[in-house]
Amino acid sequence: MIERVCIKGVALDNVDMDEALERFRGMLCAQGCSIIVTPNCEIIMAARKDAELAGALKKAELALPDGIGVKLAASALKTPLKQRIGGIDFCFEALKICASEGVSVFYLGGEEGVAREASEALERIIPGLRTAGVRNGYFGAEEEQEIVRLINSSGAGLLVAGLGCPLQEKFMARHAEELSVRAAAGVGGSMDVWSGRLKRAPGAMTGMGLEWLYRLAQQPKRIGRIARIPGFLLSVLFDRKRG
Repeated sequence: MIERVCIKGVALDNVDMDEALERFRGMLCAQGCSIIVTPNCEIIMAARKDAELAGALKKAELALPDGIGVKLAASALKTPLKQRIGGIDFCFEALKICASEGVSVFYLGGEEGVAREASEALERIIPGLRTAGVRNGYFGAEEEQEIVRLINSSGAGLLVAGLGCPLQEKFMARHAEELSVRAAAGVGGSMDVWSGRLKRAPGAMTGMGLEWLYRLAQQPKRIGRIARIPGFLLSVLFDRKRG
């Protein structure tokens, strides 16, 4: 049984990439729609104030620890994680599995054109990958049922949801029982990277956990989000001492 590490009420699967991908393979063979989330420190803190988000995270069959803040927090709690697994990295490997297994993919999210550009770019670099459909991420609650019908009618086996937190987590949890896909994964802004509209940090920076710094240079407006990381770590340490 997979060990879970709990950080401020959010349970994370303590897995490495190979174990996570093995779980994904199992989802493709199972009935129903399995939810995959990738909580970072920002998502964990948001769940403290958002009951629906917290419930959506609990509903996930696979919760991957994303972000250097989460890895540091787990170490501070004396429950070290095997590996920090970025959502973009996991999803890319999962897409390779989809290509080899003949599973088509629906991409939901981003500005108009981003999902299409991302799917075309991914098909160029992953042989055999098939796109079932695409849809931008701008819609209201009254359109959700129509989007569910669009995804189901496409015949996709995997839904890649890039709506950002908490919209993607809530959408997947709210419609899991209606969706005919085998799995739904929340990927945040990954489609912006795959489409080429946003550059990803060099491998060396990613390996050192400094991808956030590279993204900050491209998107200065993220400074408020980045500034929450020290507060998150301090709150984890405070909880440990109090406990």
